[in-house]
Amino acid sequence: MKLTPKTMVTLKTTLKSQSDEYSLIARIPTRPFTAWLDLPNDPDKVVPLIKKFVRERKGSWDRVLCLGMGGSALGIVTLQKAFYPFDDRLKVLDNLDSNTIHHELSLLKPERTLVLVISKSGTTLETMTQFTILKEKFSKKQYQKNFVIITDPKDGELRKIATQDKLTSFPIPSQVGGRFSVLSAV
Repeated sequence: MKLTPKTMVTLKTTLKSQSDEYSLIARIPTRPFTAWLDLPNDPDKVVPLIKKFVRERKGSWDRVLCLGMGGSALGIVTLQKAFYPFDDRLKVLDNLDSNTIHHELSLLKPERTLVLVISKSGTTLETMTQFTILKEKFSKKQYQKNFVIITDPKDGELRKIATQDKLTSFPIPSQVGGRFSVLSAV
């Protein structure tokens, strides 16, 4: 079975359709950071916003750089290796290795590169350092068009930057733990 948002909803519906007494979902205690179970239902209505963004900007970029650590990067890396293992149009920068950053800067074409800056807290040292380095390579117009922030919907330094600099942004729900963020806008 191919894992898509529709099949995830079907799976959750199937699990919930069992009597509540026997349902696996019903037996999971409601605690902070279990909200990822509802992400297939898109409770924050993020999927239509992302689809609209993609439709409006399709063909604008030749390359995507993802800046993120841990849960903000590992899901992307896993999906890329599973489905597009030899496609170098997507690069995940998940460390501060100077050789890697120098190499990516040598390939950088700001006018044709989308930069996804992903940090739930908005304060991850490595991600914010990469962000600062890359931002300097873009004109103000390119920066506002080509940088997308994915972070907490209300709090954190990246949320402030996205609002102040008028950047496109998508939320990682506050109640979703980092390791499950791959199921969100990440």
